[in-house]
Amino acid sequence: MGNAEDAKNAIEGLIKTLDREWAPHVFDSMVKASVSELGLAGLDVAKYRESRLGRWRELATLFESGETADKAVRAAIRRELEQLFGTKDQLAET
Repeated sequence: MGNAEDAKNAIEGLIKTLDREWAPHVFDSMVKASVSELGLAGLDVAKYRESRLGRWRELATLFESGETADKAVRAAIRRELEQLFGTKDQLAET
């Protein structure tokens, strides 16, 4: 009985890991959404993502559900963009 349960747990763990290995385009859409919300035009999203992909994937692994991970990573990307480029109001002033 233990082996079947161990196998089940191993498979569930693998599925969770795979769920967090999001393809780069998933992050691109998150960045695009934040860029649009901030009114930040002309950002090369793929280039911006390149050096951050590993860290964003790592953040996703901190959460048990994919839905929660998605929300958290989106929030992290938004805050990062705001720290680098300013808030929507600050960008509108320039």
